[in-house]
Amino acid sequence: MNVFLRKLRGVVATGLIWCPVWAALFAIMVTMIAIFLPIRADVGPIRMITTIGGVGFVSGGLFGIVLSVAEGGKAIRSLSLGRAALWGILGSAVFPLLTDRADQVFWTCPFGAVVAMSLVAIARKAARREPAHPMRLHDVFFASALMAIRDVVNPSRELVTRA
Repeated sequence: MNVFLRKLRGVVATGLIWCPVWAALFAIMVTMIAIFLPIRADVGPIRMITTIGGVGFVSGGLFGIVLSVAEGGKAIRSLSLGRAALWGILGSAVFPLLTDRADQVFWTCPFGAVVAMSLVAIARKAARREPAHPMRLHDVFFASALMAIRDVVNPSRELVTRA
């Protein structure tokens, strides 16, 4: 597979990882707000959460593109969590600003920072462990985060398997 397709696969995988995480974070945020303030929305909670999942997918894809351009060619272990948070904020701010919903930047940017730092931290941990054949569910979870970030940052590097 050529480098461009691996980068594209990494960007899409990053967006797919961000999608349910954003939906869950948004559901937690809305639930916490609803405890103190009654929310009157014309849109049902399921539709709202799926919409936020779509925004998370787009923001994750933008984060993947920014990470690919800014940190391209680096080893996963050398990625800084602070810079990952910065790229997550940048990737999360683009969508609301382009769709005339700039007032939503106050919650999309923290979501982007938290998810970006978490994803890079998980990928760094997985790069240290990297079992040849994932045996447990958390090994599969670590491997999926590692593959997404590796394909975005350094797609020309092949997977190293241990015998």
